[in-house]
Amino acid sequence: MITIAIIGVMATVAVVAFGSGHASAVRDAKLSSDVNTLNSLLALYEADGGSLSGVTTEQQMLDRLKRTRPAAEIKTHSMSGSGRYIDVRLRARAGVGAMAAEQKYRAKWNTTKKRFELGTTGADEFYLDDTLSATAYPLDSRMATGKDYNTSNGWIWGGTGTQPTLTYVNPNTLSPNGTDNWFNPSDPVPTAATTTTTTTTTSAPATSAPATTVAPPTALPTPIVTPGGGTFSAASFPSTISIDRNGSPPGLSDLKYRINSGAWLVYSVPFTITSGDRVRAQNVSTNTALWTNSGTDVDDFYRIVTAFTGAGTGLWGSVTGGATLVSNVTNGDPASTLTHGNTQLDLGNGDFLDAGVENRLTYTKNSFSGIAPNVPFNLGQLVMLNGTTFYNSEATGATLSLNLNFSAPAITTTANVQLKFTNTENTADRTASADIVELLNPTSVTTLTIDGVSYTLKVEWVNLDPGAGTVQGNKFLIYEGASATAELRGTLVSNH
Repeated sequence: MITIAIIGVMATVAVVAFGSGHASAVRDAKLSSDVNTLNSLLALYEADGGSLSGVTTEQQMLDRLKRTRPAAEIKTHSMSGSGRYIDVRLRARAGVGAMAAEQKYRAKWNTTKKRFELGTTGADEFYLDDTLSATAYPLDSRMATGKDYNTSNGWIWGGTGTQPTLTYVNPNTLSPNGTDNWFNPSDPVPTAATTTTTTTTTSAPATSAPATTVAPPTALPTPIVTPGGGTFSAASFPSTISIDRNGSPPGLSDLKYRINSGAWLVYSVPFTITSGDRVRAQNVSTNTALWTNSGTDVDDFYRIVTAFTGAGTGLWGSVTGGATLVSNVTNGDPASTLTHGNTQLDLGNGDFLDAGVENRLTYTKNSFSGIAPNVPFNLGQLVMLNGTTFYNSEATGATLSLNLNFSAPAITTTANVQLKFTNTENTADRTASADIVELLNPTSVTTLTIDGVSYTLKVEWVNLDPGAGTVQGNKFLIYEGASATAELRGTLVSNH
């Protein structure tokens, strides 16, 4: 019966490699099945006197199961005929092209528990390598199994090494009323009979019963949710979720799941989810003497916007400056202009010199289409003229409000870009004399929330006119007397 069981287990571990076209969940389920099979073989190997000490890698453990007993020992044990438990061609592969990048589990050899287990490192698959078919593996020296074989009487339990006085005899009846048929497989299972026993009390001292050692319960394997959590496009967002027991025994456990903060339910068929749902799955023990509950697999599902289409008109407002501030705003669509600074120089006696050109900022919107999340795109262009002004009449800051109107997905919002203006004294150094338009809130202009996913708009300058200005981080520098153009580039950054 043991030999038949071994043949059945060996048949299940005849692994075939999965092609790249198979879903990662199928590979994970196959790897989980292989781990359970190999751990069953390890238990048989240890029962056969094998040792698992000194093994540190997955392949070393496979090679240990390929060893055979010396020929002289084969007749003295009752397990597999040669002592070998797996095909010599079996190999563990780790981190190569056959593994899909999204594969969730690996088979890891646990040097403490001396068992294979599912984790995030280790072998990604077990497969048959024909190049190993002729490999000669060393003989395995195993512990004595406490049995011996007598050529005339057959197997007897006990061995001359551990029981030197063992006598080879055939079983006989021990009383005249006994039976020669000591074991009949056809006999029904006996039932306990109720008897009355007369007890005689003696003065013998009381003795305590020997302590009984009970093996601690084993943790159930964590179930696998398919598909795993993550972000999905609107077209491919999963409508149903399935859960695999991952080898948990059905008769001794219940597979349960929970959506968000709802009640725990017993899983039977795939179920529907929506964007923003969190799914938890756990194998729950129904026999706590043998098993404890598994860990919980937690997966979050979000539908991410495939692409954004729209435009944002810019409007100037909240202009700040000193007591002598001179400014003017002309807002329109598609362009809006802010001018600031006094161009009149007082020469005295009622005479003024007009420099003629004040500081001027003109923002023109840009339409965008098919912009994916986390991909930069052109929001609009800012043209800045560095004019000549007097008496600290320049603006020191302003707000550029972008009225964003998305046609896909259909949503509107206002993004307030906070700007700081720096007017510098003119010197021989062209860069040092440049006026500056600085972004004060580049990473958090506004936030959109769609289907449970938040998209934060961040902005940056991109110089379009190197001869008239330059960009240094969040600062757009415009050379004295020049008119320079920069792109206001945006990115909708998703939080999932």
